[in-house]
Amino acid sequence: MLGSRAEAEDVVQDCWLRWREVDHAQVQSARAFLSQTATRRGWSWSRHSAIA
Repeated sequence: MLGSRAEAEDVVQDCWLRWREVDHAQVQSARAFLSQTATRRGWSWSRHSAIA
């Protein structure tokens, strides 16, 4: 999905930062939250890279 390992690492880091700020009591599934966040950030990152 992404062009390089560095971009993938940036997406993972962004997901971690979002996870730290979310109210964990409101999250039904950590796995689903992180998977969805990573997928959406990856799509967003790849669209941004295609435009630039």
